[in-house]
Amino acid sequence: MEKETAPSYLHSLAGRVVRVYKGGPESRMGYIVEVKPEHLVLFNDEDGFLYYNTNHIKSVCDSSQDDLKDKLLQKSTTNEKDTSEHLPHIQAESFWDVLKTMEGHTVRINRGGHHSKVGRLVSVKDDYLVLETEKDGLLYYYIHHIKSVSGSKKQEKLTLKMMLEGNLAQADASETMPHAKAENMESLLQELQYRWVRINGEGPESIEGVLSDNSASSLTIVANQHVYQVPLFHIRTISQTIAQVSSDDKANKNEANSAAKTSSTNNEKGDSTNKQTANTKQNNKQDDSKKQENGKKKEEANKAEKVEEKKHDDNTQKNDRKKPENETAEKQGDSQKKSAEKKVKMKKAEKEELTPAVFPANSMLQQTVEFISKTLNIALNNFTGLDR
Repeated sequence: MEKETAPSYLHSLAGRVVRVYKGGPESRMGYIVEVKPEHLVLFNDEDGFLYYNTNHIKSVCDSSQDDLKDKLLQKSTTNEKDTSEHLPHIQAESFWDVLKTMEGHTVRINRGGHHSKVGRLVSVKDDYLVLETEKDGLLYYYIHHIKSVSGSKKQEKLTLKMMLEGNLAQADASETMPHAKAENMESLLQELQYRWVRINGEGPESIEGVLSDNSASSLTIVANQHVYQVPLFHIRTISQTIAQVSSDDKANKNEANSAAKTSSTNNEKGDSTNKQTANTKQNNKQDDSKKQENGKKKEEANKAEKVEEKKHDDNTQKNDRKKPENETAEKQGDSQKKSAEKKVKMKKAEKEELTPAVFPANSMLQQTVEFISKTLNIALNNFTGLDR
């Protein structure tokens, strides 16, 4: 692997008062004490010795404040008469070596923002470090994304004093929280698989869920029926919020944690318990979301049913309004029909009344004619007989 080197312009600014970063939480003014291949050392009153990762420095502004330079230079150099008060900065060839030297002491990672934390530097591995904080517990930082690091002035003096005395190994004497022992980030992610984790702290890109899978290029996080794919390069921090690292660590971590109480005595059983815990929480979340969806569906169905009932009521009212009109029309039709039938009957009756008056008269006339004819015949016969 090719060794990284700091930009040439940074070497030309060594021994000058500058502002690193034009603005933002990482911006600081100070005296450049030293420039190394992967980091530069800046000194100011606020942070003491500040170690910047040169891979992230976006701008450096040279300052002509000679008074500030002399003041900072005086404070940053070693005073042979009182070495306990003025100690030199950490001598390290790489940014990783700076972090390793601070191991076991209180440090500040980054100057500000969501990824800035103060805590105890528990361990420094190949490409990540473990930071123990009061608020967030254990945080695993990807070293590549760390922009700057500094120690408290009191802690820095203690670290440097131990370094000069050759007792730096004794710095990590206090108890530490149970943490992962993986040597690199890839092994750490495998160790945290099927655990409930939080990616990238509390910022807008923060994701919390079950780490269900990881590959050479990305992670798969399952949360609230959503599946997130997170590129490994963009993982700044990762932390556990529910599960612990191993069964032995679980027993020592938190007695109030039910998952820790029910853990077994080996890593396989601990992993199984952790998987069940994560899956149970995920299932509960899925059940809650399903209940919410079912509730929404019921509400929509009730709304649709009310709309249909309203339509039905409107149609019923319209029909009720039309009924009197139809009945009136039917009554008018019936009356008109009855009137027509009545007229037909009256005409027929008139015809029937006329017919009996005609035919009887004709019959009497015929009888009269016949009677007269018979009478005439008889009279004629009588008259004829008399002649004879």
